Amino acid sequence: MKFQLFTLAVLCLLASAAAGSDHCTPNPDCKTCLAHSLCGWCSTNVVYKDGTPGSQCAGFNSDPKVKNEWNCSGTYTIDKCDEGKYACVDQKCIPTKFGVDKATCEKTCKKTPPSPPAKQKFYTCHVANKTCVEVPKGTGNATDYAACEAECNPKYLCNHDTNKCEKDSSGIPQEECEQVCKVNPVPSQLQGHWRGLQISKKYEAGEWKFDLSADSYSLTSPSGVHSSGVASLSSGLLSLTTSGGIQLGMYEVDLAVETKMLTVGLGLPGAPAPVSFDAAMTADEFVFMSCLDPTDKTKCNFSKALNKIAILGGRKELGRPKYRQLIDLPPLRSNEMAPGGDFDQCAHFADCESCVTSPDQQCGWCSTPVKYSDGTEGARCAGWNDPKHPTPKFTCDGLYSTDQCVVGYVCNTTSHTCHIGQPGEGLPKEKCESECVKPAQTYVCDKATNTCKKAAPGKGESKLLCEASCQHPKPSNSTPAHLIGEWRGLEVNLGYKEGEFDLTFGNGTFKMTQPGGGVLSGDVTSTKGLDKIDLIVRKGPSGLVGKTLHGMFNTMPGPETTFETFAFSGPAASKEPSSFDSAMTGKDGDSEYVFLKCGGRAHATKNCVWNVPKV
Repeated sequence: MKFQLFTLAVLCLLASAAAGSDHCTPNPDCKTCLAHSLCGWCSTNVVYKDGTPGSQCAGFNSDPKVKNEWNCSGTYTIDKCDEGKYACVDQKCIPTKFGVDKATCEKTCKKTPPSPPAKQKFYTCHVANKTCVEVPKGTGNATDYAACEAECNPKYLCNHDTNKCEKDSSGIPQEECEQVCKVNPVPSQLQGHWRGLQISKKYEAGEWKFDLSADSYSLTSPSGVHSSGVASLSSGLLSLTTSGGIQLGMYEVDLAVETKMLTVGLGLPGAPAPVSFDAAMTADEFVFMSCLDPTDKTKCNFSKALNKIAILGGRKELGRPKYRQLIDLPPLRSNEMAPGGDFDQCAHFADCESCVTSPDQQCGWCSTPVKYSDGTEGARCAGWNDPKHPTPKFTCDGLYSTDQCVVGYVCNTTSHTCHIGQPGEGLPKEKCESECVKPAQTYVCDKATNTCKKAAPGKGESKLLCEASCQHPKPSNSTPAHLIGEWRGLEVNLGYKEGEFDLTFGNGTFKMTQPGGGVLSGDVTSTKGLDKIDLIVRKGPSGLVGKTLHGMFNTMPGPETTFETFAFSGPAASKEPSSFDSAMTGKDGDSEYVFLKCGGRAHATKNCVWNVPKV
């Protein structure tokens, strides 16, 4: 009897070991939980790696090498507590400050019988197929499964100085390590001649030139400062290195009417990538553009943007950075960058496996992009920074885990049904089913007949709104509302003038400052419902004063700025160009521009401040 009691006590101690190592466990409510360092609140009870149920408060150990491995199947946050939610406690749904809706809680809050204690098993490594085989106790080198697996399938980390994988118990499988350690060329869609603008807070005005090949790059500032080095792709992220140092960042490619748009956001030298493009605005951020079809030189030709400097080749000159999945760029004005930065040290991990197995960082994987407290959308890997850097508060609305790549449910937008996704992807089934519904029918205005017609999925607006605006348009002395404000841009047609153009719209007025300081200003007329605009020049060169530049525009939101493509006819024309393509030729005085305005696709940026001449 005493032996049985002793055995039961040992089993209880083992079952509570995982939860006991988590200093966040004792905190009984969301507010108390978030007040403690390295703690976050899950809307359901977490489950630790060994199957032990935990509390709703779970987090990270102060020593990154000591892992608290657990899964949160609800919503996980280190940001703020939510009101009016319910959580399952002792098989009952009770109101909490953070949880799920009552219906979801009651559906999932069911009593489950405890699992019987597992019988201890012993294993040895089958060398031929690298698997652990169960054997009787006392057999040869028999040990528990974890020790057998470590011997049978050792882990590796990439040594970027040698570009070789080395054994490390905190690493990843050898095949995955070799993929991480592999140097990949720059994707073809990023290669070519780019022209652009710096858009971050302390930007240098004027046109920048950026040339990318499969393995090298060069960058030239408006004042003529050059930097160049080795280019590559690491785990899907752009990597640019120079002997001057390393910067880490992110990139996105969007398609405008006649140009490809490349937004590049960079953080502090030696630090991980910023958590968002808006965070990168406090350091260095650029928007570059290149010809949509670089082979058609009759319409678009940026070849004169090519930097006339030697591009370094070979990695041995510059060495390799000691980071595993990061974007690198030479430091530009590092003395002007904000100390500390606004970044999440986990955000650079591009896949679930590398995120949850990161040896020296306190990271977890969210099956959907996390949301930071300022409203910006981040990466899927998020966690706690080291004590030297403040941790940005985030919320994960998907499945959050520090242990494994949990499989969730994803929505099939065609059939509007939920199906099992890939590891590290998707939502809890109940949440997926509540969101995966067929959208209501929308409508667009047929401007030829001024009638509303059914729109394709994802396009248009409600029938009521469409019919209210789908009327015969009348010209007016006004500027379309979304154009009012400050714009910076480049001319892109054949024979373009190099340098930055600044354009400011008021309500019915405009002012354009050209490279070199020339200024045009005057009145604006537009037709509601049509993407057409006329600029009536009142001040400027004598050959343009009194003339009307008839134009059209196209709007495309980017991650941090809005891209506006304008096409204008020459001063002798009586109407706008027949198409954006025709304006790109530059014939008869036609011209085309791509302008940028603060405020991108997801939000109105808080870090975009430009000094553009006012109307």
